[in-house]
Order: sequence, then structure tokens, then C-alpha cells
Amino acid sequence: MVILSPHSVTFAGLDLGPVDALVIDRAAARLAEEWSDLGPHRAFVDVPEQRVDLRLTQRLSAPAALPDLPPVGTRAALRFAIASPTGPRPGRAFTVLCVLTGARHDLPSGAQPAARASRTLTFAAVSDGAADPIAPDPG
Repeated sequence: MVILSPHSVTFAGLDLGPVDALVIDRAAARLAEEWSDLGPHRAFVDVPEQRVDLRLTQRLSAPAALPDLPPVGTRAALRFAIASPTGPRPGRAFTVLCVLTGARHDLPSGAQPAARASRTLTFAAVSDGAADPIAPDPG
């Protein structure tokens, strides 16, 4: 899932400011596969374990000062809202328990590097083990 320009994004209570994109990736952490005697192709596949990772990207403007991020390994709520297509108010809000797994800042060489500076934050979503960690907030 790709969310372009989410309405608002906070992590551990810290407002992350304007966000260009929030990407939610899902991947099998373990596959259960079986083949039959009828041919060379898989007859059964199950995903008993999966990982949900989030990647947040921001373009940074020259005079903007970045807030200090919590340290990598911080487990906290990542909250974001998707704006309604019919107005400026949030359409849906999400709260995802996450661990910050990386923070990367890129400064291109050349003239005016701050105008094209970017930041990428990566998160690993956590749940109780049974529930999908990505679900809209109730209400």
C-alpha cells in the first residue's frame, strides 16, 4: 500500500512534519509449501508468518529544522491520517505499534543540496501475533 502525502504523521508523540509517502510492505517471513505426486508444481502454499514493514519518505526544505528522532529500536505508536478526498479533514486514522529500525538522511552533492535533501525512516510493525497490525482506528 502506498499513501501519498498523508494528512499527519506522528511517532512516539513527535510530529514528523510533511511526509511525501508512507509505504506499507508485506512479505512472507516463512512459507509452508507442498508438492503432490501429480507434477512438478506446488500444490499447496501457506504463509504462517509474515512481516509488515513501513517506510516513510520526506523531502526536506532548506530552513526547516528537523526534530530529534527517538533512537533506533524505539517501540512506540506510529499515527497517521489519510485526508478525505472531498476536503482537508482526515478521512481515516491509523495507529500502528512499530519499532523504528532505521533513519537515513540523503544530501545530494552540488548547488543547493538542502532543497533536495531527504529523510527515510523505516519501521517494523508489531501486533499481538493474531491481529493485522495495520487497521483503521475505530470510530
